[in-house]
Amino acid sequence: FGSVHGLTLGFGSTLIGETVDYAIYYLIQARQAGAGAVAGTGWQRWREVHWPTVRLGLLTSVCGFAALVFSGFPGLAQLGVFSIAGLVSAALATRYVLPMLAPDGATGMGMRRHMALVAGMLVRGLPRLRWPLAALGVAALGLVLWQGGHLWRADLGAMSPVPKSAQQLDEMLRNDIGASDGGVLVVAYGNDEQAALRNTEAAAARLDALVDKGELVGYEAVTRVLPSVAAQSARLASLPDGDTLRSNLTEATQGLPLPASRLGPFLADVEAARKLAPVQRADLAGGPLGSVVNTLMYQRPGGGWSTLVVLHPGTKFDQGRLETALAGLPEVQVVDVGRELAGLYQRYLHEAFVQVLLGALAVVVLLGIYLRSWRRLLAVCQPLVFAVMLTLGGMAVMQAALGILHLVGLLLIVAVGSNYALFFDQLRTTGRADEDTLASLMLANLTTVVSFGLIAISDIPALSSIGRVVAPGALLALLLSAAFARHVAPPKARG
Repeated sequence: FGSVHGLTLGFGSTLIGETVDYAIYYLIQARQAGAGAVAGTGWQRWREVHWPTVRLGLLTSVCGFAALVFSGFPGLAQLGVFSIAGLVSAALATRYVLPMLAPDGATGMGMRRHMALVAGMLVRGLPRLRWPLAALGVAALGLVLWQGGHLWRADLGAMSPVPKSAQQLDEMLRNDIGASDGGVLVVAYGNDEQAALRNTEAAAARLDALVDKGELVGYEAVTRVLPSVAAQSARLASLPDGDTLRSNLTEATQGLPLPASRLGPFLADVEAARKLAPVQRADLAGGPLGSVVNTLMYQRPGGGWSTLVVLHPGTKFDQGRLETALAGLPEVQVVDVGRELAGLYQRYLHEAFVQVLLGALAVVVLLGIYLRSWRRLLAVCQPLVFAVMLTLGGMAVMQAALGILHLVGLLLIVAVGSNYALFFDQLRTTGRADEDTLASLMLANLTTVVSFGLIAISDIPALSSIGRVVAPGALLALLLSAAFARHVAPPKARG
C-alpha cells in the first residue's frame, strides 16, 4: 500500500478485543485438574479437544475479512489485510507459543468458578427465551427492511479520524474568518498552461460581478499570482514609453510640492518593466509563490492543465446563480465537492455490501464443509444472523446513520460470534458444558464487550462507529448462542 491509514491503526487496536480471546481460551481450557491429571500435558488435551474449534473460528474470520482485501477502496483493503494478519498471528501464537510458556494453562482459579456459575445459569435459562428472542429478531429484520436504504445514510464524516470537537472548532473558525470549506469549487481546463490560465481569467471576470453583488465574499485564483502571458503582455504594452510618461508626469505635477524631476527612479523602473519578459510558471518554482501555484494549478493525467478557483461564499450565495453566471464558458465547470464525495462514498458502500455478502457466503460454505450437517450448520449460523439483525434493529430504533464502518463492525460481530457458536456446537455434541469452557467464553466475551464499549464512547467518529456496533453485537452473539444451544447439560466442575 505504500502507507498506513490512521483509520487502519485505529481499527487494528480494536482487534485486541478479539485476538485476546484465543489466549483466554487456551489459558483456561488447558488447565489440568482431577486425580488423573498429568502435569505438563494440558496443552496436548487442549490441542486435541479445543484447537480444532478455535482453528475453524479463525478460518471463518479470515474468510469474512478476506472479502475486504479485494475492495477498490484502499482503506477497506488495508483493514482486511491488517485484520487477517492480526488474527492469524494471534492464533498461531496461541497454538505454538503459549504451550511452551504455560503447558497447563493458567493454573490459578481466580474468578473462574464464579464466571462458570453465571454462564451455567445462562445456559440453563436462556433456552427458555429462544422463541421470544427469535420473534424479536424477526421484528428487527422487518424494521431494517422497512427503513431500507434510509438506514445507510452516513457520509464520509463518519470515517473521519478527527474528533467531533475539533471538527466543530474548525467550522466555527472558518465561519468567523470567512474561509472556504471547499464545498464548491470552480475548475478551469485548457490544453496547455496558457489556455488554462486564460480560461481562469475569463471565469474570474464573471466572479467579480458576484463579489460586487455580495454573493461571494471573494475567491482565490492562480491568475492573481500567475496571469496568462496574454494578460501580462497586454499590461506591459499599456505602459507608456519614457518620453510620454515624462511628459504626462510633468503635466500632472504642475503646481504640486513634488516636481517631476524627483520621479526619475520611477521612470527608470517603468522603462525596465517594459523590457521584462512575461513571468512563466517555472520562474516561480522553489519560492513561496510556487507553492501557491502548485496548489491551484495541476497537470491532468490524461493531458492538459486545470486550475482550481476556491470560493468564499457570502450570505446570499446560491450555486444555481453561480452556474448561470459561468454559463457560456465551456472550459469552466462548477464542482460540488460534497455531492461528488457523497456519490463516491455510496459507490464504495455498495461495493462493501457485495464484498461482505460474498465473505458471509464463504463463511457458510466453510462451516458446511467442516460440520457436514445441515442441522449443525443452521445451529451455528442462527445466533450469528439474529445477533446481526438485533444489532441493526437497535441502531434503527436509535435512528443512527449507518455507513461503511458499521458494516465492518457487523463483519466483526460474525468473526467474534462464530467462536461462541462453534464452542456451543462442541458442547452440544458432548452433551455437557464443562466449567472451564464456559468460563473462557464468559471472560473472552467480557473483554470484547468492555474494549469495544470504551471505543463506542470515543469522540472520534471512525472508532465510535465500530464500537457501537460490535459491543452490543458481541454480547448478543454469546447470549443467542447459549439461547439456541440444545441439549447442553449444566456445567460439571473439574477439580
